[in-house]
Amino acid sequence: MKQPDSAPLSLESSLPWFLKTGKRLFATLFLIIAIPLSTTVYLEISQISYKLKKQAIYQNNLANQLVSQAIEEHYSGLINFVDSFASRPSLIQAVRKNDRSTMSSQLNQMIKENNFLDRVFILDKNGLLQFYAPPDAEIPQNDFSSEDWFQAVQKQQKAPIFRIYDNTNYAVTITAPIKDINGVVFAYLVNQETSSSFMIWLKKMHPSFVGSIALIDRQGHLIASNGSTPTGASDWLKDSFVKRAFETRRGQIEGFDPAQQKESLITYAVVEPVQWLVISSQPLETVLAPLSALKPTLLGLGLACCSAIFFLGLIWLNSIRRYSKALLQYNRAKEQNLAKLERLSKQRQLAEEAVRESNRLLEIKIQELERLNRIMMGREKRIIELKEELKTIRLKLDVDAGQPNE
Repeated sequence: MKQPDSAPLSLESSLPWFLKTGKRLFATLFLIIAIPLSTTVYLEISQISYKLKKQAIYQNNLANQLVSQAIEEHYSGLINFVDSFASRPSLIQAVRKNDRSTMSSQLNQMIKENNFLDRVFILDKNGLLQFYAPPDAEIPQNDFSSEDWFQAVQKQQKAPIFRIYDNTNYAVTITAPIKDINGVVFAYLVNQETSSSFMIWLKKMHPSFVGSIALIDRQGHLIASNGSTPTGASDWLKDSFVKRAFETRRGQIEGFDPAQQKESLITYAVVEPVQWLVISSQPLETVLAPLSALKPTLLGLGLACCSAIFFLGLIWLNSIRRYSKALLQYNRAKEQNLAKLERLSKQRQLAEEAVRESNRLLEIKIQELERLNRIMMGREKRIIELKEELKTIRLKLDVDAGQPNE
């Protein structure tokens, strides 16, 4: 009996799932190529960004350490210099005797030996002005008893550093007590240094070509800056970053720089003994400018690679579909040939069974014929024997009949 053929394969059923349609192929390529490639590009951009920030922070740290050390060494030396002059016997005697000639000579010598000092003056123990140098220096007042720096000197009896604003110019005052042989303070040696005389070098100090350094005193005034922000008596302590920086004393953050008014990488430190906040910063957009310039190239290369991969994937899909179609045709022809061979094999088996049956029947007929032949041969033999017997009998009868006649 003829059996039904199996259901024929289609081109779609013979292909893998992701090759059945172009959308599936593109989705597969997107998952195995585009996403890993995008992830790689993202990680590369993140790594470059991290290294650029790390380099900028390193530059900020170096500039901050350099400025902090320079300020600390400068004012520590200046304090020692003022203390040494305040303890000179010649100056002590001149102030005690109100010897204006000797005081002028001593103070002018002091300014000559330290060109950072702009003016020097002597106050009595109550804060009243006694003498000043150079002669053309403008002293805005004669009574300094109400000044915060003078009151602090009276309490501490050492040479602190305080701010003074004179005609909108920032000045630093260093005051040392003048004592007699018994150690009793009877006058004060006051030295003033404008910020421009020492901070002029700061204009040339940068963490990088685009960085800046700013100095803010403990009262929240911007002392010096080589950025675009002007110096002046602004209350920077209202800024949360400046307030936190004075509290933590040292650190680095990524945030809004009040000096440059930009998002920046900032390193800060409070310098002893002046209690100034040194801020070195670099704008974040400038630090990451190389990466910003590189991003379009990376993205363009990524898109080009993805486009090339998708284009090759389309060619690959068409090639595989053509190959699969040819393979399907071959398999179909092979199945048809196998079906024909199977039918021929069944027909052969049937023919062989028919031949075997015919041979069996023929064998039976032959056996019957042989049996019949044997029967017939026996009959003929018997007939011959009977004929011989009959002939013998006849001869015998003829013999018997012929004897009487004789």
